[in-house]
Amino acid sequence: MHSPTDSSTSSRSDDSPIVISPAASPTASPPEKAPLTTSSTTTTTTTTNKTPTATTTKRPSSPPPKVSNTDVLIIGAGPTGLTLALELSVQSIPFRIIDKLPEPSDKSRALAVQCRSQELLNRHPHIAESMLADGTKGPGVNIYCNKRHLVTGTFDDLGFDDTRFPLPLWVSQADTEAAMLRQLEVYGGTVERGVSAEDIKQDGVRASATLVRSSSSSSSSSTPEKEILRAKYIVGCDGAHSVVRHSADVTFEGSQYPQQYILCDAKVRGDYDAERVSLFLGSRVMVVFPLRDGVIRMVGERSSRSKREGDPDVAEIEAFMEEVMGRRPEIEEALWLASFRWNCRGVNRYRDGRLFLAGDAAHIHSPAGGQGMNTGIQDAVNLGWKLAAVIRGEKEESFLDTYHEERHPVGQHLLTGTDRMFSMVASQNTIFTTVRNALMPWIVPRVWNNRARRLSVYTFISQMAIKYRRSSIVGTAIGFEGPVRGGWRAPDGQLTDERGEKARWLLGMTSARDHTILLFAGVEADEENLEAAEEKLVTDGRFKEYEVVKVYAGDTVGKGGYKDVDGMLHKRYGFEKGAGFVVVRPDGYVEFIGPAECVEEFLMM
Repeated sequence: MHSPTDSSTSSRSDDSPIVISPAASPTASPPEKAPLTTSSTTTTTTTTNKTPTATTTKRPSSPPPKVSNTDVLIIGAGPTGLTLALELSVQSIPFRIIDKLPEPSDKSRALAVQCRSQELLNRHPHIAESMLADGTKGPGVNIYCNKRHLVTGTFDDLGFDDTRFPLPLWVSQADTEAAMLRQLEVYGGTVERGVSAEDIKQDGVRASATLVRSSSSSSSSSTPEKEILRAKYIVGCDGAHSVVRHSADVTFEGSQYPQQYILCDAKVRGDYDAERVSLFLGSRVMVVFPLRDGVIRMVGERSSRSKREGDPDVAEIEAFMEEVMGRRPEIEEALWLASFRWNCRGVNRYRDGRLFLAGDAAHIHSPAGGQGMNTGIQDAVNLGWKLAAVIRGEKEESFLDTYHEERHPVGQHLLTGTDRMFSMVASQNTIFTTVRNALMPWIVPRVWNNRARRLSVYTFISQMAIKYRRSSIVGTAIGFEGPVRGGWRAPDGQLTDERGEKARWLLGMTSARDHTILLFAGVEADEENLEAAEEKLVTDGRFKEYEVVKVYAGDTVGKGGYKDVDGMLHKRYGFEKGAGFVVVRPDGYVEFIGPAECVEEFLMM
């Protein structure tokens, strides 16, 4: 299980409360018309020998809200919103990003940055290396059942060999956001804090929102400052209680889990494994996460017999841990105490006209597997380059429909997968848990020692196998049966210069702004077909901005090319024999792949 998000009320994508019950769900704020003028009258009475008369004093009229314009308004500055801001910055698309919180949250919240998210964030300088400095690579796991230790292990033997980031990274969401914010500032962007959005609406030309700045963020005046912002598109990255979602014509279907959970981040005395996550199963479930500086996080199921509601106190945490672990912890300092319930819900549409939803605004679920923040990051990466292409006039408006087409199936698969994991671990069915706990000492070691089974689970968790194979905007050359297809993630690997020196990663040479064309010469360098393919592609006006990377497998390396020393990249892409080409999208997915002689197929897409 992964850690929950913050229970504070916020506009952020990944620290909004996951506690949503049908009765408590917020409704959209009623439309608030921008006041043109406001006035009031004050009546005073003067006592004299004459008949008292009333005098009227007019107060100055409030000025109408200023009206501004931008291309994209991002609501919510959690990891999802910040990722979208980074993507639009690279694309040179004007945007505004707002967040209700006056300051970034210092709570750790989401902890796992999965392999695929690390790859995508690494497209922006310094983010991945900053998170690596703050985090821990691929912590292992301990599994207990009824206080009995069953297995200890790591995922080191499962790491992928076609990426710079083979293992998950354990890092506080606060540190992840800080790394993103630093890079956004390098790009010249900033988050407008203490600003909420109301009265979101759209027509066929634009969308608009009334921005309300809290008095503390606007001026010394006690009256909130308002601004009407008109945008070509508005993207809701504002979490479980998304105001954008409530303004859009979408449904948010699903249910709430019955269990109530409690959380504690604390400095604790005692012998706790600082290298591994510990899962405790029994009559109740508990997970202990090692954090930095001697801090651990405990997340556990509050007893169904408990009549307590709201945040726990230290005494409840200590008693619970003693019940589950068999020993009472010594909590030196509690840094964060919270309670919450999880939901499993998703929207039926990620787009409604000029309104888009991403991250927790589109899908919320249990933290099983550490998927939520990572899925939001990848929603934003998918949407960013598509918005840019349409705003620049390179694609038709309908191109934006492919955001829902590609990401909605991923979100649905996520909800199904996390629900299965969570229900198995946290079931309240007495018969099921009794049988599960009885079989666990036999099942867990056998499953853990079966590498194929572990790899299947790890592949899902890492998000490296996410594919857009049914997308209408990807393709594979007819008859090509290679290991990579259109809509699949582009594998990575190391290349050198023609002298076999200065190793570089292939994906590090692809563009986050434009498409990249990879030209593979084949193991037996097919220079003629390679040059013909390059000429057709680079002379087509549509692809004049595309980056071109030429890869050679033999000893002979063409001018400006790179050497695939052991031919591994040729094998990964399926070009061991003849020359081939791959068109990689800005989000690192294959738009088209095929032999060099099949360029015409791509040009006709």
